[in-house]
This record gives sequence, C-alpha cells and structure tokens, in this order.
Amino acid sequence: MAHRHVRLCLGLGIALRVLVFVFQSPFGKDQHFAVLQYMLRTGTIPIATQLDQAYQPPLYYLLAAPLLFRGVAKVVQGLSLGLSLVTLLVGSSLLTRLKLPPQAHRAALLLLCCLPQLIMFQNVISNDTLAICLGTLVLRQTHRYLWAPQWPQRLLLALLLGLGLLTKATFLAFLLPVGLVVLLTERRQGMSAWQMGRALSGCLLLIGALGSYKFLQSYYYLGNPFFCNLDVPNLWVQEHQQAYQGLASWLDMNLLTLVQSPTVTEQTKHAYPLVLYGSLWYQFIPESNFTGNLTGFRVLGSVIYLVAVIPTAIAILGCMSLGLSARRLIHLRPCSQAAWTQHVFPAAAALCVLMNLALLVCAGLKYEDWSIFQARLLFPSILGMLVCFTAGLRLLERALRLTRGVHAALHLLIVLFLLYFVVEIAICPPSAASAGWRTTRGAHGPPAHLMSVPP
Repeated sequence: MAHRHVRLCLGLGIALRVLVFVFQSPFGKDQHFAVLQYMLRTGTIPIATQLDQAYQPPLYYLLAAPLLFRGVAKVVQGLSLGLSLVTLLVGSSLLTRLKLPPQAHRAALLLLCCLPQLIMFQNVISNDTLAICLGTLVLRQTHRYLWAPQWPQRLLLALLLGLGLLTKATFLAFLLPVGLVVLLTERRQGMSAWQMGRALSGCLLLIGALGSYKFLQSYYYLGNPFFCNLDVPNLWVQEHQQAYQGLASWLDMNLLTLVQSPTVTEQTKHAYPLVLYGSLWYQFIPESNFTGNLTGFRVLGSVIYLVAVIPTAIAILGCMSLGLSARRLIHLRPCSQAAWTQHVFPAAAALCVLMNLALLVCAGLKYEDWSIFQARLLFPSILGMLVCFTAGLRLLERALRLTRGVHAALHLLIVLFLLYFVVEIAICPPSAASAGWRTTRGAHGPPAHLMSVPP
C-alpha cells in the first residue's frame, strides 16, 4: 500500500484516539482507579483480597500511580492515550513489514485504526491499555526475532513477555507460541538439543523473574497463585452465574437475537459466543460515559453486527488455513530468512489468538460467568487477529467479484464505525464533567451510571 494511504489511515486513527480522549471519561467499569489511590496513599502493592482489582499484576499501576499525585484523573488517562498511540504505530509498522497485498493491508490497517472497542478500551484508566500495547510489542518483536534470529532479539522478546505477565495474566497465553518460535528458530540455526533447551530455559527464567510477582504474592498470602475477584463470593458473581445455561451457553450463536438486542440483555448474556462477538464490534456492555448505545441510536449496533459477519468469517477462515499450514513448518525445506519468517510468523500469531481464546474458555468452564467473554481480553493479541483476517483475504484473491464485495462491506463497516463516534460525541455528547476535566482528590470512582454495571 502506498505510503500516502498509510499516512492517511494513521492520521485518521490518531485523530479518533485524541477525540475520544477529550470526551471519554477516565473511568471504566472496573475499579482500577481505587488501586492507584491505594498505592499512592500507602506506598505498597495491595493483596488480591483488599480491592476488587487488586488481583491484577502491578506494572500498570506502578507506571500510572505517580501521575495521580496532583489528583487529576485525566492526567492518568493521558498515559492510556500514549499507550494507545504506541499500539497503533507499532501495529501499523508490523502490517507494513508483512508485505501484504495492498487491499488486504489497507483493510487490516483501517480496522486497527477505527475499531471502536479497541480505541475506547485503550483510552481509560485500566491495565488493559498497557496489556494491549505490550501484546502488540511482543508480536512485533516475534517477527523481528524470526527475521534476525540473534540472542539480543531473543532476550528482548523474553523481556517484553515478562513485562506482559507483570501487567496481566492474559500473557500466559503467549508462552506456548513464543516458546515454539524459539525452539523452531534455534533448530533452523543448526543448534543441538542441549543448545535449544538452554535458549528456551534462559527465556523462561527471564520471563518468570520479571512476571511472577503477583502469582507468588497470591500464593504466599492466599494459597492460590491464580486468585482473582471471581474467587470472592460477591452478589454480582452469583447474578452472572445464574445466566449460565450449560451447553446452550457455549453453542448459542443466534445472531438475530443480538441484532434485536444490540446491548447486553437477559436474552443475550447467557450466550458466550454472542457476548464475545457483540463486545468485539460494538459497545455491547454499557461501560463508559458514551451512552448512545442506550438510546434509539443503538440500532447502529444492529447494523454493525450484520455487516461485521463478513470480516469475522474471513478471520476464522484465515485462522483455519494457518492452522492447517502450520503442520508443514517442522518439515519446511531450507529457504531464505524472509520466506522462513513469512511462513512461521502468521502461524505463531494465529496460535497467540487461539491460546488467548483457550484461556478464556478455561476461565469460563471454571467460573461459569458470562462477563469473562468480553472481547477486550482478546485485544492483547489484536495483531494476531488481523493476521488471521489478512490470511482469509488472501484465500479469496482469485474470486474477483467476491473480493470486491468483501472490500465494499469492509468500507461500509468503517463508515459505520465513524458514524458511531459521531453519534456518541456530537449527537449524544457526554458532559465535560463526565469526561473527567476536573480534579479528583479524595475517594472517587466511575460515574454514577456505571456503578451498577458489574465487573
């Protein structure tokens, strides 16, 4: 894709993120701000049972707490904006280096630039914003390591993954893909089994040394390294579990139900696939001071859901094709470094997505809580999702008419995304107070209309 088109897409993505920052409240539905206040007040990292979000690893809070010293939440939110811009620029850089066909490159970049949920979740006070940024950096560094398989690149990859685990447990899903990449790369370099094991062990030791703090703390105080807020008996946990309908909760993919009720209702929250799909493409759960999805404009969500079936199907198709082709990697004939990277990286990126999803499924099986299946928990592997999407587009290249129809639908989806922001900012504008342009000294939390929304 021409550099001019890349710059235009990036300009649009940057403008949307800055615009959302101006109007969006710093507070999401989770009580991350309370953790910052606690750390600033006590100078210590809380134990998992002390606060609702205290089970989260501490890196984001260690970075954000010093910004709160003047008591202005919008300053802390500025860190989220900066991380969001880094995610956008790093993601764009990686998509450019993948040497994609121009149309596929443009489609993937537009989704990265304009996906509303990605923009909004990276613009609030939350460790999600750092997790998404680090997930993007891990995949970018994986590509760099495949291209130049030297020990400094491997060390940096392990360092980023360790920082990821120090931010969110989601990065457990990255351990297998990264480990396989290290083993395959060292094998290709002609290393012995002992040398391969030493390289992998060194990576794991560094990752564990950096990222194990919260797991060790929770095990020491609570006897459970994976303790989370769902392990505490709360009313909202019990309410969520009441929606569970056994096998039907896993298999219900009736999109028409979601189209009729584009935000969370009793008819949709029991179906895990619908929760995942809905929270990927639209503000399915009321979780910000953007309230157009609670008015008659929520019909826009219904239209988005219908059009988004196309990129979703393409991404699933691409993921399946990458999974089938991954079997040949072990027996791949000698080839150039560029060809090796072109074969291995898409499979590794797709595996990150699948392992990320598997982590959610395991948590869902354990807790039977529909809120686990929010798409924001997949966003650390957003670049892997886009790689699957571009792989699916490549499969359709020969069907010219079909390809034209697909790209027309994608451009329509981008227009709908832009219309979503127009509705939320211009037609149903949030107030300046709810956007957070005021001091927040003392105890403070999310806006009142979010307090009833469960984590």
